[in-house]
Amino acid sequence: MREVGFTLGRERLGIVGESGSGKSTTGRAILGLVPPPGRVTARRLALNGEDLLALSPRQRRAIRGKRISMVMQDPKYSLNPVMKVGHQIAEAYLIHTGASRAEAKLKASR
Repeated sequence: MREVGFTLGRERLGIVGESGSGKSTTGRAILGLVPPPGRVTARRLALNGEDLLALSPRQRRAIRGKRISMVMQDPKYSLNPVMKVGHQIAEAYLIHTGASRAEAKLKASR
C-alpha cells in the first residue's frame, strides 16, 4: 500500500473504495491491529494531538471503541452470528464505559 494521510477536525471519516484498495488495512493500521508480519511505518499517527504510535498496547486498547473505532463493511467478520446484535453493542458499551448492564442495554436499544 502507498502512503495515506488524513487531517480532520471534529469530523468523522468514512473510507470508500474498490475491493482490495486498502480500506480495511488502513483502518486496522490506525487502530493498531495490523497482525504480523505486517507493520506500520508511519512516523506519527495522532489523535487529538496524541501520538498513537507512542502509546503502549494497553493505552491503545483503552481508546479503541471509546474514542476511535472501525465499522467493517461485511458483518460476517465483525458480528457474532449466534448473538443478537443489540447484545453485542451493549457488551461493547459495557466494556468501554464501565456502565451497568441495564444502562448498556438501554443505550444499545436507542
